[in-house]
Amino acid sequence: MAVLNAALETGECAPTLDQCRCHTGMVCCVRQSSKVSLCDGQALCSALLPLTLVRQLFGSGAQDALLAQVRMLHGFFGLKEDVEYGSGLALVTHFSHGPSKRELESKLSELVGDEQ
Repeated sequence: MAVLNAALETGECAPTLDQCRCHTGMVCCVRQSSKVSLCDGQALCSALLPLTLVRQLFGSGAQDALLAQVRMLHGFFGLKEDVEYGSGLALVTHFSHGPSKRELESKLSELVGDEQ
């Protein structure tokens, strides 16, 4: 992930980081968002995950329960420069889970079956 590496080296994020496949590391609550460390396996990038997006993903619930669920996120994070909150961090704009192992195996079976 060259984008995450560049963000890490310069301390800044690019205007649009688009989609990065990552998992969350450290998570802490700050005002109306969560500050998360996103890891792509090689580099870390700090980002804000707005509370509105957390509630879209998990519904309402106790703050501790929501933070626990955020800690387990692994998939595609849409990121952009944070101009809304002025944090200087990346801002998570959307999230989607990657395909499950079962989905990948099914697709592989389809592709192998099509070739025969």
